[in-house]
Amino acid sequence: MSVPKRLYDLFRSIENCDLVKRKSATKESMTEFERLLNESCPSTAEEGHHKDLVWAMYQSNQYEFINYVSMMQNRVGALILYTESKKIAKFFDVGALVHIRWDLEKKSYSVEPFVRRTERPNNYSRTNPRQRQVTKKTTYSDFRSSFRNTEPSYADAVRRPKRVQEEEVTVKSDTEPEVAASGKWADA
Repeated sequence: MSVPKRLYDLFRSIENCDLVKRKSATKESMTEFERLLNESCPSTAEEGHHKDLVWAMYQSNQYEFINYVSMMQNRVGALILYTESKKIAKFFDVGALVHIRWDLEKKSYSVEPFVRRTERPNNYSRTNPRQRQVTKKTTYSDFRSSFRNTEPSYADAVRRPKRVQEEEVTVKSDTEPEVAASGKWADA
């Protein structure tokens, strides 16, 4: 499999940018890195099909795919740009400097400074800290109690039949049937 020339050139540019080469997470270096990542997105239908093929190979066995791409003698390192953002950060060894996020709506990458978990406030969000609300984590007992107040399922109705009044029809004469109620268990 050959790597598209445009993708290979962008890969080389990313390898030589300040963020990757000098490991300096300045605003300018992060902006340049983000711009290069966004340029690496497929621009033609052929590149889109190529990305779909690479994505399918990546999803089939992520570990082996990353190992194959990482080997210098294979010369397909540029294919890392068609995988997940966390794998891109790990490949270029910038995971401790920046956080790369893929926005599904805009179909673009955004690069933000990395903040360690221990240094984050409780309500910290990479997207927008002011819009995020801190919510209580759902425990198992909360999860189970949410289902106790719902209507019984079909399986519950089959397992626990209700006692119903069945009507039995007995014929006393040829003209008038008589209806008698009996209390039997019926399948609901």
